Parts: sequence; C-alpha cells; structure tokens
Amino acid sequence: FKDPRLGELHQIFEDNISTNKTLKEIARDIGVGERTITRLLSRELGISFQNWRTNLRLHHSLLLLASGSSVGATAKKCGFSSPSSFVKDFNKFFGHTPGKYFHTIDK
Repeated sequence: FKDPRLGELHQIFEDNISTNKTLKEIARDIGVGERTITRLLSRELGISFQNWRTNLRLHHSLLLLASGSSVGATAKKCGFSSPSSFVKDFNKFFGHTPGKYFHTIDK
C-alpha cells in the first residue's frame, strides 16, 4: 500500500481474519476516521471496505481449504456469519462453490 494506514488496516486482519469489528472501530484503532479509510481504499484499490474485507477473507479461505479445513470451519475461522454466507460469497467471487473449486483444480 502507498498509505501506511492501509498497511495498519491490513495488519489488523492478518492478526485476526475473523474480526467483526466495524469500520468505525477499526478506524479508531488506526487513529483515523471512517471516511479516511473509505477514501484510501477507494483511491488505492477502487473498492469499498466491505468488499476489501470479503476479498481478503476469501483469499485466506483458499489457504485453509487447501490445507484440508472443512467449509464450516473455514467459514468460522474467516469471520463469515455462517457456512452458507461463505459459500454464497465464494461462489460469487470465484464462480464455483468451495467443493467444486477444489474438485476442479485437483483434475
């Protein structure tokens, strides 16, 4: 990241990918306002906080699933509200459910 505050944001999720802190709480932890984080993400990455957090969690989920973690355990470890919400977001982002995704790359 160009802006170190986004590095701090990223580190918060690297330390605890399942955190469900609000943007307001996280911004306060970094020492900035919500709007600052929103502007920085938009400027540097072109996405919202919600989309950024979901993308980061989905990336992390690939690592967990590849290491043999179940869909339910992965959903919980990555901070999704339920396995079904994880599968829905995974499918929307990757175009396959987690099971189908790993079945496809195994061939």
